[in-house]
Amino acid sequence: LAGMARITISLAVILVEATGNLQYLPPILFTVVVAKSVGDLFNQGIYDIHIGLKGMPFLEAFAPPAMHSMRVGDVMTHRPVGLNEIESVQTLIDTLESCSHNSFPVVQRGTGQFCGMLSRGVLQNALCAGWQQQQILQHEASTHDGSLARAMPRVAEYCETSPELHARASPAQIREAM
Repeated sequence: LAGMARITISLAVILVEATGNLQYLPPILFTVVVAKSVGDLFNQGIYDIHIGLKGMPFLEAFAPPAMHSMRVGDVMTHRPVGLNEIESVQTLIDTLESCSHNSFPVVQRGTGQFCGMLSRGVLQNALCAGWQQQQILQHEASTHDGSLARAMPRVAEYCETSPELHARASPAQIREAM
C-alpha cells in the first residue's frame, strides 16, 4: 500500500495497532518510507493515476516552475462578466454567446455584493432543463414583458446544438440560475 497508493502514516498506524506491539513501529515506519520513496521514483500513486485517466482536474501540491513568476492578471480576463441574482433568459443567453468565460460571479442588484459563482456548465444545463420542463415559460411569463418570445427560439437552438447538456441540472440549480 505504501508503494502503490502512497498511504504512509495511516498504514503504519494500522499495522502497529494490528500487531499490538510498539517495538515494530521503527521497522514499519522505515519500510513504509522506503516503499513510498521507491514508488515516487517510478510513477504516481494509483489514485493520482486514476484521477488523470478520468480527466478530472487535480491541483498538484506544488506549482510548475513556469507559474512561479505569473500573476493573476496574466491568466484572468481584464473584463469579467457578472450576473445579477435575478436575470432574464434573454440576458443569460446573450451572456453565454458573448463570452467564453467558464464561471460568472453572481452579485446582488443594486449593492453589487458578491453572492457566489455560477459555472457555465450549470447555467447551460439549467437553461436546457428549464426549457425542457417548461419552467422557463412559467417564470418568464410572470416576471417579464414578452422577452420570452424573443428568447425561446434561441434557448431551443442552444439546447439542440449541445446534446450533452440535456437535463442534467437539478431543480435547485434551475431556480438558482433563474
